[in-house]
Amino acid sequence: MKDVTAEAERLSTQSYLVTTGATRQMSLFSDTHSKRMRKNASDLQAILSRLGEMQGNGQDLAQAWQDYVTDAAQGMIPTMDTLRERGDIFVEHEAAGCPPVLIYDYYIIMDGADLPRPCNYYLIKIVVAEGTSPTDPTKRPYVIIDPCAGHGTGIGGFKTDSQVGVALKYGHPVYFIGFRRMPEKGQTFAHVTQAEAEFIREVHRRHPEAPNLIVTGNCQGGWATLILAAINPELTGPIVLNGAPTDTWAGTIGDNPIRYNGGVLGGMIHPMMQGDLGNGVFDGAAIVGKFEELNPARNYFGKYASITTFTPRSIRNVSGSWILNADGADISS
Repeated sequence: MKDVTAEAERLSTQSYLVTTGATRQMSLFSDTHSKRMRKNASDLQAILSRLGEMQGNGQDLAQAWQDYVTDAAQGMIPTMDTLRERGDIFVEHEAAGCPPVLIYDYYIIMDGADLPRPCNYYLIKIVVAEGTSPTDPTKRPYVIIDPCAGHGTGIGGFKTDSQVGVALKYGHPVYFIGFRRMPEKGQTFAHVTQAEAEFIREVHRRHPEAPNLIVTGNCQGGWATLILAAINPELTGPIVLNGAPTDTWAGTIGDNPIRYNGGVLGGMIHPMMQGDLGNGVFDGAAIVGKFEELNPARNYFGKYASITTFTPRSIRNVSGSWILNADGADISS
């Protein structure tokens, strides 16, 4: 009887969460779009009034329209050229084996492919640029774990105002844990965690006089950092998690519906099914696509409207989608 009561309470709680979340989200959806429709109607009325004023002042609306079309056509030229440049860089990056999009020089210290349980991760040492202050080997080292969540590696150091850049600025030795595009055969998340532990031990061996190192994890790398520290508490000092929510059900019900989608829409069924359809391979492009769907307006319109203002750095920050073994994708996604 107790089991039946407990199960009924669990189902009741789940029903409340789903119903309340859906109700609040639909209310927010309705309010937001109502405001947008009213604003659009107001903007349209202002445009029509302005057109009437222009016509009343004797301005040639046909000529104004022709000027607009000419300007738009001319603007398409730099837009298409920017897209061409980005595409060329993407092809070059793929041909080079998809190296990290770091702006710093580096060299590989350890390769996970050489470990007893091989994986596609590796440990690199960031090289200080010529003309800048050297790092102090007795200072606390920084180890940055990059996220394997569909995108390529290098986000932690693709500009000077980054984790790598800030740590170097204050003289700390910086190490970076990245990964190759293709996983090793049979690789799972356990292989990756063991490799990361070996990488941390290597950093300790290189800095015996330094305080215990700091491990920073971004997004999925934050979860990897937590797992690493929980299994090997003696290896790490402070750990820093960036954009890595550890309680997906936390927060206000209904405000962040994507938190509930994983459970309500089938949980691990989706990546498992995609892994089966890929003959044991999960394409990271599926994860990247979900990121893009979070803001369709920005993804499909906003970023292309301002693409000609992209800096060379942002254009070069192009990395392909990464591939995971289906078993490894179960935790990573």
